[in-house]
Amino acid sequence: MTPISAKAQALLAMLAVAPHGTRSREWLKSKLWSTRARDQAAGSLRQCLLQIRRSLGDAAQVIAADRHNVSIDLDRVEIRSAERGELLEGVPIFDDAFAVWLRQERLALPNSSREVLSSIACDIGHEPAQENRIDCHNRSRRTDDGVVCAIGG
Repeated sequence: MTPISAKAQALLAMLAVAPHGTRSREWLKSKLWSTRARDQAAGSLRQCLLQIRRSLGDAAQVIAADRHNVSIDLDRVEIRSAERGELLEGVPIFDDAFAVWLRQERLALPNSSREVLSSIACDIGHEPAQENRIDCHNRSRRTDDGVVCAIGG
């Protein structure tokens, strides 16, 4: 099992709730590394994407990136309900720009959707068993049949 950072969790969630599952690299850097110099932010984004791809293993193709954009294959993303909580609750990201985005996302969600979006799952391949789930808070796991990445709540 490989640990997955808070920034990686946030990046996955930001892509999963984005229109068409796509955000520009500049937008992501401005939210997750707003206090870093441009080159440092670009390097941090590359490292974060590498960490996510390594965590997903053979299912890494769910994340696509080019020089301008990063995307997640929404056909392979499933939003799962959580018992309670809000989007990315408990994920420690200490960046003011991220905090503003997260607050806006939470307010934009209708009350009935807030709990649903507290857990975002990326399913790759077949429906994996519960024990084959990537718990992004503590660890990640891949399987031959598929990968699930649960984010938040």
